[in-house]
Amino acid sequence: MTPEPPASGVEESSASARHADESEEKYLRELTPVAGNPMVEAADVNGRPYLNSVILNASSVGADAVEYNLSRDWQNLKVTVGMRDDAPANAKARFEIFGDGNQLYRKDLTFGESEEIDIGVKGVLRLKLQTALLSGDDACYVVWGDALLKRK
Repeated sequence: MTPEPPASGVEESSASARHADESEEKYLRELTPVAGNPMVEAADVNGRPYLNSVILNASSVGADAVEYNLSRDWQNLKVTVGMRDDAPANAKARFEIFGDGNQLYRKDLTFGESEEIDIGVKGVLRLKLQTALLSGDDACYVVWGDALLKRK
């Protein structure tokens, strides 16, 4: 008995090509936001440069946020959070990460502080980064520095 050929060689090669294009890592700035309008550029935080940053505006007007569709494809988000080095010296901001509406991370940082975090996002469809200014003379930019998604 002769084995039957695959039903569609096109589907197999298309799936293989799609899988080959899926990188094991991707900077968050490479994704298109589904909500929000962040800046995506290099930024200095606590004296260190972060070339692949997502930047939000923290002001007294209210929280600023950006949301991304992760398609349940990623395992972890590694990022350094902090205020951009040109923030007012008395600024304090809140950094929050949500996965499908559930809070995954929350930290209040003052000017000159930063924190490197590695958060599990396995099974998350919608990722939300949110910030709010808690104190300070003026608005400032908060940075999600080198925010990197990892599949493994």
